[in-house]
Amino acid sequence: MTYSTTVPNASQSPGLFPSQANTNFLRIKDIVNNDHNWTDTTSASQGVHRQVTLIDRTPPVSLPAGTNGILFSEDVSGASQLRYYNGSSTYPLTPVVKYWASVSSIGTIFQQSGGLTASQTGTGSYTITFTSPQSNTNYGVNVSVRNLGTDNNIHVANYQSLTVNGFNIRIRNQTPILVSRAFTVTVYGDG
Repeated sequence: MTYSTTVPNASQSPGLFPSQANTNFLRIKDIVNNDHNWTDTTSASQGVHRQVTLIDRTPPVSLPAGTNGILFSEDVSGASQLRYYNGSSTYPLTPVVKYWASVSSIGTIFQQSGGLTASQTGTGSYTITFTSPQSNTNYGVNVSVRNLGTDNNIHVANYQSLTVNGFNIRIRNQTPILVSRAFTVTVYGDG
């Protein structure tokens, strides 16, 4: 037998119900066991979560009675992002990677997600430009210097001058003198 939402119904013999009900409950347990590990006891602590599977949805507009918040998944630019709703505001819990790029020491892009360009403006100085302006400057930036050769010296990269159109990157060695080095850049945010 397979799961049936119509058991029991008026035309069925009561003798069919125990067998069909057992099948229904076992199928429900199989489905729930994908996300849970049941202990099959009468304990108040009936197992643990293996995982929580979320399906993308629109943000909630109110809380169900007796709850303090809702954890949900929302599609943001084609990627599922974890969100929390507290009854009045929605908060992103996973950073949204908007753009990323791997850039050579002369400002040529090796690889990228799209959405930005890079250019070298001087020794150790680069400009990252968005192909479409951002709605605000509330985005985060992470820059990492890449070591593509035998230079094992410490290099520090920083970003500055955030605008809706882009930002600047400076790379310095430990002296600290501006030096041209390959780098990776990641831009985070909803803006």
